[in-house]
Amino acid sequence: MTPNSYDFLGAWIKARREHLRLTQKELASATGYSVVAIKKIESDERKLPPNMADRVANALKLYGKNRDYFVDVVNGRSSSVCLPSPQVDSTHLSPFQAPPDLPHWVGRRDEMALLQRELAQQKRLAVCGVRGMGGIGKTSLAVHIAYALRDQFPDGVLWARLDTSDTMSILGAFAQAYGHDVKSMNDLQSRVAAVRGILASKRALIVLDNAQHSEQVRPLLPPSGQCAVLVTSREELTIFDEWQLIHLTAFKAELQESRQLMVNILGLMYVNRFNSELEQIADLLGHLPLAIMIVAGRLNSTYYPISASHLLAQLRQLDARLDPLVREDRSVRASFDLSYDILRPQVQALFDALGVFGGDDFDLPAIADVVATDVATAKSALQSLKDLSLVQDSHSGRFRLHPLLREYAREHLEKKSQVLTQLTQAHQLNPYQRMVMHYVQRARDNQYQRAQLKLETGNFMAALQTAHERQFEALLPVALNAFFISLRDRGLMNQLE
Repeated sequence: MTPNSYDFLGAWIKARREHLRLTQKELASATGYSVVAIKKIESDERKLPPNMADRVANALKLYGKNRDYFVDVVNGRSSSVCLPSPQVDSTHLSPFQAPPDLPHWVGRRDEMALLQRELAQQKRLAVCGVRGMGGIGKTSLAVHIAYALRDQFPDGVLWARLDTSDTMSILGAFAQAYGHDVKSMNDLQSRVAAVRGILASKRALIVLDNAQHSEQVRPLLPPSGQCAVLVTSREELTIFDEWQLIHLTAFKAELQESRQLMVNILGLMYVNRFNSELEQIADLLGHLPLAIMIVAGRLNSTYYPISASHLLAQLRQLDARLDPLVREDRSVRASFDLSYDILRPQVQALFDALGVFGGDDFDLPAIADVVATDVATAKSALQSLKDLSLVQDSHSGRFRLHPLLREYAREHLEKKSQVLTQLTQAHQLNPYQRMVMHYVQRARDNQYQRAQLKLETGNFMAALQTAHERQFEALLPVALNAFFISLRDRGLMNQLE
């Protein structure tokens, strides 16, 4: 379809949007327009204002000459006959691998300004770091930066979680994002060289999330050029002697960032009404973003209604009996306990079982298998966890746990070790064993579905690690056989050996 006059630009925009599988609501959100305005533009009842051309071009993933044609048409410098087919260049779209942006983002203005300035400059390879404790918002800041700077990086945004993925798989994913297959390169050095060759001519932003040591990061750095790298970590990394490193701290009370986050979740009227109680709650939580978000979700829950004064009283009691060994985590544990303690026993059991997952994310069938229930029951329980912000959405109908929540779930699961022992003695599979068996069966059922296998690489590796550490002598060889082809294709022979 190629429109032949300016009057048909709206139809072209609609066709392009549908080709990219964007809804009108998603296009409106990306451009700052209302859904009603988008509908009128697409039906040619309203012309697209020239000052909106760049935003719409970004949302419709138009690059190079196609973008120039589009902007010229919107500005009246060319007729719509210059526009290409709405379906062109779909195989050459720049990758954008960042997770969904947070709907309730607040604060971090100084950090955002500094990172945007450093990462966007093109004089040299820019490498920046964000350091801070778990739950402080490192990943959230990195996601927000990725969306804010996507226009500055025409070759896209690459994203990797270093705590749940290995270097070889990450390099393979980076290469594949640009249409290159490097799985035949089974040694690290050759794969690093190949990916650096690919990135040498690119201007892309590379986000390396939750790095645990500098050795994880160095093989993933691009060559000197126009790429930029953002690294998040809890640790003090020494990638370079001099690099821009930001130490992220809790929200500052004087900036009222905790209050703004509560306003975004609970609404201004509610926050004004219970301002005193909410201020005290934020103080007890140490103004930690993750804890604030969870408690605000608790107050906003329609399934488990509670007043701000009652929640404040609970927090005070919990704070007095928290484990004092790790002072910074006291507020986090308190916010977790507040949500966990109100869950029904069946939902608590499902949450505990989520601690067995070790990959980036997981899906509903895996959850159902791990807790030995049906998908409908698991879905209902999962909704309760999502309502309280104990589980977060990932990509394509998948779910993930914040690392602190994963550890919290595992603690509860291990406290029930007597139950695990009883299951073993009764020759029943415990949640760890069921997780391993689920991914064994997943690998067997999808042995010719490479995309599906790639999606579960992290879970396959976690299943092998679990079988090894927990001495599942019968399951370990079964898992090795099931995962062999998939992990070999990912270049993970060393781990397999």
